Amino acid sequence: RKTDFGFLGLWVGKFIPQYDPPTTETLAILYALRCEKRLAFNKLVVESDAWVIVEAINSPSSCDTSYGNIIENIKELTMSFESCFVRYVGRDDKLAHVTASRARDFAD
Repeated sequence: RKTDFGFLGLWVGKFIPQYDPPTTETLAILYALRCEKRLAFNKLVVESDAWVIVEAINSPSSCDTSYGNIIENIKELTMSFESCFVRYVGRDDKLAHVTASRARDFAD
């Protein structure tokens, strides 16, 4: 997504199979943040269509789910950036849909 930050990042890869969609989404966000940290980016906007995950990351309370430890890792990592916003984008967001479709093409 083009923002004031002026950069669009996309990560495509495969994980060890996870049969729990929230865990898979959470791992994807964690991995993306780690990549951005290694690339020395300081300002990020992370977008996800997984509302439950975005809410858990943005909540001040701890997450009592099977992926709660990953959420806590994400929260700690976001604090290491100059600014890092995690926000929800609905599945009707056309840019998000096109980006995800292109990512699927690269993964094949």
